[in-house]
Amino acid sequence: LVIGIACCLLIFVYVKDELSYDRFHENAATMYRIGLYGKIAGQEIYTTNSCLPLGPTMQDEIPGIESMTRLNPFGRSRGVVFKYEDKIFSEFNIHYADSNFFQFFSFELLAGDKSTALKEPNSVVLTETVANKYFNGDALGKMIVVGNNNRAYKVTGIAKEAPSNSHIQFSALLSFSTILDDPNEVWPGWTGNSLQTYVTINPNTKLDDVNAKLED
Repeated sequence: LVIGIACCLLIFVYVKDELSYDRFHENAATMYRIGLYGKIAGQEIYTTNSCLPLGPTMQDEIPGIESMTRLNPFGRSRGVVFKYEDKIFSEFNIHYADSNFFQFFSFELLAGDKSTALKEPNSVVLTETVANKYFNGDALGKMIVVGNNNRAYKVTGIAKEAPSNSHIQFSALLSFSTILDDPNEVWPGWTGNSLQTYVTINPNTKLDDVNAKLED
């Protein structure tokens, strides 16, 4: 009986945590990530990736889409080299993010302006842990070198670590405007499916109507 009760409690805690994912966002009830279904040579493909023009086009052409934002993972499982003076580490969970990231999502920005932190090219928002690793917390306005091409980024914000019940985890966010016009970094057409696109819809808009126009 004791073992059975203990198992039930553990299952309850696990299920409660799973169901809490991403619910801390202010607009969680109207927030969606766009998925892709396709067939290539008879093989079915299901992915959360999408292409560069999808988000802006949805916002322009589909009634009820109120806002959109995009993430472009950088480095993936290989990690990304960060350098400041004699401190060199590989960081993981690095993303390029649209300038409205901290307005779209409810992640907490501890320092910096959430409306401008990711606006300018070569800007970076570090988590509190990463900022302390390189700058002992005094990071705003400092320059840090990111990636193998030794591109320098200005630290424009410090963010609190993402909650454990968030499917988006990040150590640093780079301004998407840095690579937006470079086809070597991100493919500009409809066939380049490397991004994650998120939208919010008007609460009075039917999701079926959005899906129907999305297919078109």
